[in-house]
Amino acid sequence: MTSQTKKFIEFSDILSVRFRCKRQDCGAELSLPLQSKFSGYRGADKCPNCGADWLVVTTGIGGSGSSIAPMLERIANSIHDISKWPGHFELTLELKPDPEEGE
Repeated sequence: MTSQTKKFIEFSDILSVRFRCKRQDCGAELSLPLQSKFSGYRGADKCPNCGADWLVVTTGIGGSGSSIAPMLERIANSIHDISKWPGHFELTLELKPDPEEGE
């Protein structure tokens, strides 16, 4: 007999957004709470340890930067709004299983 366990998370269970530097020699982390409507990611513009740009990507030589900050703000505010939704359903996200736990 085969069994399967699935994990789900409610939007109201999401407490914060975590940033982790992808530079191999760094790995610093920054966690920002999602307590209410989010108004910006000013603290996450750059890695607090090595200074690498996190939210702005420069395209080409002398090119202008493209920021992901507005998209992150919309995501954070959407998570907040969905967690407070008074509708007659519950919306959850399924999480992929940990490799150690198997499927």
